[in-house]
Amino acid sequence: MACSSENKTTSSDSMSMDTTMSDTSGLDENDSMTGTTTKVDEEAGNFMKMAAVGGMMEVEAGKLAQTNGSSQAVKDFGAKMVADHTAAGNELMALASNNQVMIPTSLPPAEQKHVDEMKKMSGKAFDAHYMGMMVNDHAKTVGMFRDATRSKHADVRAFAEKTLPTLEGHHTEAKKIKSSM
Repeated sequence: MACSSENKTTSSDSMSMDTTMSDTSGLDENDSMTGTTTKVDEEAGNFMKMAAVGGMMEVEAGKLAQTNGSSQAVKDFGAKMVADHTAAGNELMALASNNQVMIPTSLPPAEQKHVDEMKKMSGKAFDAHYMGMMVNDHAKTVGMFRDATRSKHADVRAFAEKTLPTLEGHHTEAKKIKSSM
């Protein structure tokens, strides 16, 4: 599962993904009978890369929530993010490997900077920042995964369809925790 960090002073819209990942353009082989692809096209490759970065960010932020959060609900949510996004990340790594797509194994500089800034936060300030980030990130990630459920690549589509309900649950839970603060 993936969620990208957006609630911060620097924008992650400018993630330097092209310097940390390989180009997947030109790998599209369409099956005219089914409308699916057997090789990863650029869109599916980019989805995997973005999902990988978002998932790593959720794991790192979730670890911080467990140590820096003040609310038990925030700590528990952080633990859930670590468990669920680690599991989804492992599936994504296998999917990428099977399709010869290079995905990042570490956070891009902007996301790492955000994690480093979050390490300095604690208590209620951390809780508010983290839960706001979780609501915003999961809203964007749910949209990204909904789009991927229409992927021409069958394996990408199946991964998105399998993961989407969990992400929707995370978004709902994050909104509930944030509203109770």
